[in-house]
Amino acid sequence: MTRRFLQGSLLILTLFVSACSHHGAHKPSHPHKHKKGIFSQEKEDDGDGPPESDIDVTHIPNATPKVEPLSRYGNPNKYEVFGKHYYTMPHSKGYAAEGTASWYGRKFHGQRTSSGEPYDMYGMTAAHRSLPLPTYAKVENLHNGKHVIVKINDRGPFVKGRLIDLSYAAAKKLGIHASGTGKVRITAIDPVHWHKQQKEHTRLAKADTKSAKHKSAKASNAKPAAKPIQLAQADKAKAGPTQKPATKPKQGTATNSTKPKPKSKAVQTANTDKQIYIQLGAFSKKDNAQKLADRATTLTQALNNVDVRVLDSKATNKSSYKVRIGPLKDEKQAASLKKRLVALNGASPKVIYE
Repeated sequence: MTRRFLQGSLLILTLFVSACSHHGAHKPSHPHKHKKGIFSQEKEDDGDGPPESDIDVTHIPNATPKVEPLSRYGNPNKYEVFGKHYYTMPHSKGYAAEGTASWYGRKFHGQRTSSGEPYDMYGMTAAHRSLPLPTYAKVENLHNGKHVIVKINDRGPFVKGRLIDLSYAAAKKLGIHASGTGKVRITAIDPVHWHKQQKEHTRLAKADTKSAKHKSAKASNAKPAAKPIQLAQADKAKAGPTQKPATKPKQGTATNSTKPKPKSKAVQTANTDKQIYIQLGAFSKKDNAQKLADRATTLTQALNNVDVRVLDSKATNKSSYKVRIGPLKDEKQAASLKKRLVALNGASPKVIYE
């Protein structure tokens, strides 16, 4: 992934491409720099791997798609690595593919990528052999449904069977950092279309919030409902003066009290010991669940960068795909998100404790 300087006509080419990857967990897909600047296969003990100390990637935001010109470096029409020719795509529109993802880490942190940008293992970036640089893409882990948005700004991987090389942070957010590889689906993002969707979801969320506030204000100004009491009194009058009211209400009958019963302390305490999620819906087909998750991701990215996931749970031998947001930090955040997510068609947000 670093710049490598070759002589003659290969000088510029080395700015465009990265080296090949090797097999095994915690091993990146890029070669070390040969003394003569020639690509060479890395050794298993190349010293690459995760950061020296573990990091929390839950607060690292996804890459934000932007309309950018092609990078000055990294976009030759054709280039060669280890005797094999690769061709750069003229654009990324409509690109989608499934395959194996790997990652690279601390050994290359701070070094130059094929596009010329420094590699940041804590950033949301990736390397691809043929997509134009830069390209923004959604990468989904086909095993657990987790997905991220990355900026592709590097070339690689050059090992057979590998589709994309992820930064360490992106790999950890997807849950493939421990195994070293994972099956993923890549979908290129059109920044213009993405921002239009973002604005539309924000508009719907604001409209929904405004409507909710209006309903709340209207309800607070309304007179207290007295119908339950009046009806009870009317029933008593119809029964005649000789009918005596029961000293204790029977189980299942209405009482004159309009005060809501407070939640028991046991329930409140139990909830605080569990993680909080917002469930948008449950589907029998994963495709339908994924469509809703994609829409929710677009909306929540502008809010708190919370994680939207599709969970596969089996009940009575039937799969149910649940779309959830979380875990959330507290009930206040859950309540705020729930109000905004009502704007998502087909979703019935509800707070879940697990």
